[in-house]
Amino acid sequence: MGTLSEEILKSGLISPERHARHTAEKRVRDEAERQKNHSQLTAKSRRPANLLLLEHAESVSDFKQTALGVLIEHPEAIADVVRFAHQMRGKPGGKRLIWLMYKIRDGLAKLSAEEQERFLRRALRKAGGTLEPLMP
Repeated sequence: MGTLSEEILKSGLISPERHARHTAEKRVRDEAERQKNHSQLTAKSRRPANLLLLEHAESVSDFKQTALGVLIEHPEAIADVVRFAHQMRGKPGGKRLIWLMYKIRDGLAKLSAEEQERFLRRALRKAGGTLEPLMP
């Protein structure tokens, strides 16, 4: 069984020219949608933070920014973030990143939900994170 437009063409309800035109228009729309999605995913500011991006992070900085987005939305995913951090071991700063992720895991367990976002933002900022206890 083919697509709906192929079935309509076989039944004779539309002409072959109209079917070809429809198929060409659909191909153009699909390609435009694919390019739009690709451009959004390649612009770092528009990337949705998810665990798949952590797996393919190219640098420690990229990993930290993606991890921040993931952990703010889903702090319970810290175990997965730590697991992906181990893949960064061979990169510059990778061992410190692993240490930082374990410290964040331990810190998140001690904090209330309201304090977690502030803690994460401080720990994963670009220029030297801090892990001191939060003062009210």
